[in-house]
This record gives sequence, structure tokens and C-alpha cells, in this order.
Amino acid sequence: MNLDKWKESEESRFSSADLNGNDSPYLYEMFAGIRRKQWKMKPWQGIVVFLCLTVSFQLIGSVLFLFLGIYANGLAEMLFFFGGSLLTAKLLKLDLQEVFPVKKPKITSVFGSLLMWFGAYQCMTAISMVLAALFPQAYYTTGTSMNSFVTALPFFGSVIVVALIPAVSEEMLHRGILQYTLQPLGRKWMILFLMGVYFGVFHLSFIRFLPMMFLGMVIAWIRQETGSMVYPMIFHFVNNFYALAVTFLSGLISTGTAAQNISVPLYLLGYSFLMAAAGPFFLYLGSWLVKRGISGQRIPLFQGNRKAVIGMAASVIALAVVGIVLFVLGIVSYL
Repeated sequence: MNLDKWKESEESRFSSADLNGNDSPYLYEMFAGIRRKQWKMKPWQGIVVFLCLTVSFQLIGSVLFLFLGIYANGLAEMLFFFGGSLLTAKLLKLDLQEVFPVKKPKITSVFGSLLMWFGAYQCMTAISMVLAALFPQAYYTTGTSMNSFVTALPFFGSVIVVALIPAVSEEMLHRGILQYTLQPLGRKWMILFLMGVYFGVFHLSFIRFLPMMFLGMVIAWIRQETGSMVYPMIFHFVNNFYALAVTFLSGLISTGTAAQNISVPLYLLGYSFLMAAAGPFFLYLGSWLVKRGISGQRIPLFQGNRKAVIGMAASVIALAVVGIVLFVLGIVSYL
């Protein structure tokens, strides 16, 4: 049997049997040039890609750091998260528009994404304050390390390395390849949860795992609803830019304070919960604007999903009550 006839027989076999529903490619198929229907990656393959690219980034990035310093982080992100994700899709002959969808942004949806960031940030702050109260030394060490990293470059250099490059490169990996591989799961809540786990693990810090997991779930929701990576990239950029701007403006790089003496006052913990009480409302309002911008239709603010409205209201009340109790107890303890 010559090569052409072998290819035809293989194509016929795959199109009819389709490997019992497994349409992921074997290695030899890519090199043999067999034409077959569009391949779909599976969730387990996403895990493999995630581990390979993340480990490569850490190992080779560490070597590049010896020669380029902090700029090596930006270069390594572009090489492995942007380039690696794109190369993975190309090698597997995936539909690039399906894996990395980019659509012209709608102003309403952009504004909605920013409101969702603001709401998520309030909730993340409360989570971080709880972790700071439980693990003060780990929180201090992580915060000091991050501040040193952010301020190691001039401001505009940090904007590029800390905000712009991660907003594009990391989104190519997370909301591109990884979220694409989770689509066969079907259940939206499971996809969002696993995307949050990916994002939390990605930051390689147990003290940052929960805040980053929450943030990852919110960004994944935006990607899922809009079908575009533009909004997640904007969201990611604003989040990182705000963090580095605050660090530069405050001029705070904690030095000379013993980690074991750091503690979070109860009233400050209560205040963070009071601020977080606004979070669910802004998340709901932002999501409403995102959907309205994408659909182009007038969607009633509080007459859509009843469960979402009830959940938002209950979360606001619960966070506010906890915040008030903690704040009052904190003030009373000082009297």
C-alpha cells in the first residue's frame, strides 16, 4: 500500500470511528499530514500544557534573570505563555479564532468589566486581610517580595513588565488554551471553578491562592460570557496597573519591621469586610453591563436571573453584618 492510499484509509477510519469520541491527535498524525476533522483538546491535555509551560517559565526564566534582571520576567512570559500557547495551538492545528477569540470591544461591556474588577478587588482585599490576620509572617514576606519586585524598575518599565505583558501573555494561556480545554466539561460553574484553581496555583503562593483563585473565576466568567479575550486582558491590565501604581505612589517597601510583630487590628478587618460588602453589587452591576453590551439589547437590571439577584443581596447583607460586628468589637477593644 503506497503512502497516499494509507492516508486515505486512515482518514476514513478516523472519520467513521472517531476513536470512540476522542478527537485528540496522536503525535504521528501531525507528522503524517492526515486530514481529519477539527481537533478538540481535553481537560487533561490542558493540565499537561499548564505544567509544561509553567515549569519551563520558572526554570528558564531563572537563568534569564541572571543576565537580564527583572526584564527577564517579561521576556519569559512572552516566550512561554504567549509564544508557548500559540505554538501549542498551531502544532495541534486548532482553530486559533476559537482558542484565542478577539472581537471588537463594546464600550458598555468594557465599562462593565471595569466595574466587575472594582467589585472583585474589594472582595479580594477582604480575603487578603483575613489571610494576613491568620498568617502574618507569610503575608509580610510575600508582600515585601512583591513590593521589591514591582519597584525594581522605573515606573514605566514596571508598567510594561508587571502590567502590560502579563495582561496579554498570561491571558493567552489561561483564558486562551486552558479555558478552551475545559469547554468539553459543559458545566459553567465547573469551568469557572477550575479556571480559578489554575490561576491560584499559577501564582505559586499559598497566601495568594484564594485571592487569585477568586480573581481568576471572575475573569473566566467574562471570557465565557463575551466569547472574547479582549475584556479579560483589559481587566487583567487594570488590576496589575492599579497594584503597581499604589505601590509606587505610597513609596512603601516594608523594612525594619519584624514579621512576628505584624498584626491586623480587628477594626481594620471589619472595615475591609464593610468595603467588600459593595463587591457583590458591583460584580452584579458590571455583569449586567457586560451582557447588555454584548447582546445590544435593553436588559432589566433586577428582572433577570432571580437567583443571581437574591445571591447578590444576601452576600451584601452578610458581608456588611460581619464587617459591622468586627469593626465594633475592634473599637470596643481599644476603649
